[in-house]
Amino acid sequence: MTTRHPTSLTGEDRLLDVNEAAAILGLKPCTLYQWAYERRVPVVKLFGRALRFKLSTIEKLIADSERPALRPIDEGRAKGRAGNRGQP
Repeated sequence: MTTRHPTSLTGEDRLLDVNEAAAILGLKPCTLYQWAYERRVPVVKLFGRALRFKLSTIEKLIADSERPALRPIDEGRAKGRAGNRGQP
């Protein structure tokens, strides 16, 4: 018989502590604490104090923040504007 744990979170629903979430976002933990305080990012608050962040929330934040390129990277090289800063 398999024991099921309804409260266990796996994969994208895994809970991250502030250090893990900040590392994924490339931020300092204090910045993430500030964003949580300002309610700029959703949090899971455990025992009225400890903050956790859903991995899926962090991944969505990254995806929603992505801006597409205005032109292909190679376009500038073809016109001689980019990439020739002292390189052959």
